[in-house]
Amino acid sequence: VYADGWVAPKGGLQSLASHERGFLGLSANCVESIIGALVIDQGPEVARKFVVSAMLPSLSTEVASQDFSQLKGATFDVISETFHLCHKRRWPNPVFRTTKSVNSHGSEYLHEVGLFIHPPGTKEVLLVTGVGPNIALARRDAATKAIPLLKLRS
Repeated sequence: VYADGWVAPKGGLQSLASHERGFLGLSANCVESIIGALVIDQGPEVARKFVVSAMLPSLSTEVASQDFSQLKGATFDVISETFHLCHKRRWPNPVFRTTKSVNSHGSEYLHEVGLFIHPPGTKEVLLVTGVGPNIALARRDAATKAIPLLKLRS
């Protein structure tokens, strides 16, 4: 049971409807932002104390013992994974830039987004491009293509 009274479903987080998982993802992003702001503003030790004192006690035993690796599927966030893989190497955040938008069929556009990396001591490099009917899907396509390449560089 969480601090707000929410109880994890018996079937685990995968049993939630997609809009419910989306809400959890949004909540997770908000918490991540708060923790990140604490790290930047107050330092990592203050952020760690916040997590230990304010967050960990609210996790139920059931949720804390779940294997969250099962969530890598429809809820796996490929864009966050590209950030994670860059941070793992102590590189700056990858940058997504729209490199092309083409009017393909009347009012329909096709967007190309580049994923750029900037390893220390080098110039910024275009790693991959992704294509999609909107910029969000083009970013996701680029991130999906980048993950295997970023894993090779480890």
